Amino acid sequence: MLFCMEKDYYSVKEVSQKLGYEPITIYRYVWFGELKAFKVGKEYRVAHRELERFMTACKYESPYC
Repeated sequence: MLFCMEKDYYSVKEVSQKLGYEPITIYRYVWFGELKAFKVGKEYRVAHRELERFMTACKYESPYC
C-alpha cells in the first residue's frame, strides 16, 4: 500500500520548488502579504493550508501570479 502524506509546514525553498518560482519570488510574496508565513529562527515556514490557499487564489484572483 502506497501512502502519501503532506507535510504540515514548508520552507521557502520547498515552496519555490513546488510552485516553480525562484526563492526570492516567494520571499516577496511573504514580504508583501500575499503569502502568510512565520519565522523560525532565520527561516520562514509556510503552512500546508496556506500554500493551498495561495495556489487557489493565484489561479483566480491575484495579479501577481
